[in-house]
Amino acid sequence: MLKVLYTCFFLLFSLSLSSELTYKIPSSLFLKKIKLILEKKLNSQGFKDKKYKITTLFFSLPENVFLPIDYKIDIQFLDNLSKNCKNVKLRIYIPLGNKTFSIYEGVVCYKTFIKAYAAKTYIKKGEIISKDMIKPTYVSDIQKNFVVTNITQIIGKVAKVNIYPNQIIYKYFLEKPKLVKRGEKLILIAYNNGILVELEVLALSSGGRGDYIFVKNLSSGKVLKCKIIGKGICLYTNSF
Repeated sequence: MLKVLYTCFFLLFSLSLSSELTYKIPSSLFLKKIKLILEKKLNSQGFKDKKYKITTLFFSLPENVFLPIDYKIDIQFLDNLSKNCKNVKLRIYIPLGNKTFSIYEGVVCYKTFIKAYAAKTYIKKGEIISKDMIKPTYVSDIQKNFVVTNITQIIGKVAKVNIYPNQIIYKYFLEKPKLVKRGEKLILIAYNNGILVELEVLALSSGGRGDYIFVKNLSSGKVLKCKIIGKGICLYTNSF
């Protein structure tokens, strides 16, 4: 009976002692753990089309860091998130009880990435882009004014240049499909005193839907400015 009690006491004592035991790891490995946790925390902020990547961590650490056997890491940001370096307070707790084991303070540098699109296949110059030709990707947010972030701004557009697989699609790579070509005969629609008028005109420049171009009236020779509303059709909104 005494032997059984001694065994139970020894097991309880061992379990209690094990929760206070520590082990050491190199500070470089510790920082790798912190980096993974930080990136996970940053990317859980709820920004649908953004991703964060840690670039640099600054912590004043010894050569080896001592950690409890059973530990968790809680990270608190001292400042609001931005593109700049920010202070990060790191706390490590022993799970059994609320005793603070260790506190480190440091600085983290991170970059913000936004959702963009890249070519999935080779897209030839002049080719109309379809959904199966592109794929989502992420680029640094410093490029947000140059890349296309909305898929509707790509589908149906024409490639102005050759776009190679995995190449980021920039705004200047795209243009509207040309519904009108220079030198082409068009039908000009106009309203004059409540009467619909149709004239045959000559396009003096090329353009896509919604573009304004100059045309020449083939009957009078008068040059007019009109808006392209369809293939071979333009609209004149001023009075004659």
